[in-house]
Amino acid sequence: MIFFRLSAWIVAPIILAAYLGKWLDEKYNTDPWMFLGTVAVAFTVSMIGLIKTAVEEFKKIDKNKNFAELKSESTATKSRSNHKNND
Repeated sequence: MIFFRLSAWIVAPIILAAYLGKWLDEKYNTDPWMFLGTVAVAFTVSMIGLIKTAVEEFKKIDKNKNFAELKSESTATKSRSNHKNND
């Protein structure tokens, strides 16, 4: 799932910018400046989106890791208390 989200952040803005830039260049006879400008903006948008998505995923991974550590500590504590009670 994450692969598709990251891929969308790369592909969608660049494709839209390429078509929009070409259309603007043809309309205003500014070849290649509008194209280059829109692609530069799309690249920036892509990088921001990729970074935001990566940070979200790292937070999920860290949260799951911390939860697993807490769960294992809780299990170990219960195990020790059960062991002491049996003695």
